[in-house]
Amino acid sequence: MASAETAAAGSRWHIIDADGQVLGRIATVAARLLQGKNKPTYTPFIDTGDHVVIVNAARVKLTGRKEEKNRRSTGSTAATKAGCAKNAHGWCVSGNRTS
Repeated sequence: MASAETAAAGSRWHIIDADGQVLGRIATVAARLLQGKNKPTYTPFIDTGDHVVIVNAARVKLTGRKEEKNRRSTGSTAATKAGCAKNAHGWCVSGNRTS
């Protein structure tokens, strides 16, 4: 039977190189590793996940119109304003174009 102690003892570190990789694919791989779904001892209520480090995240490839999109506040108190994806690259600040 799986327990928290055995799950913590089996955790590993994974390094993912994001240079030129598609953002969604990297997110999917990282999420599966963090949840521990890649292990045969996966149990939803026990933390069996591994540690993930993503390097070269600034050079990730965005597909479609993700670099151009802006999300605005919906007016709800729960909704927050989010800058565009270009903010991670330094091209867009607070949803407003700087250049």
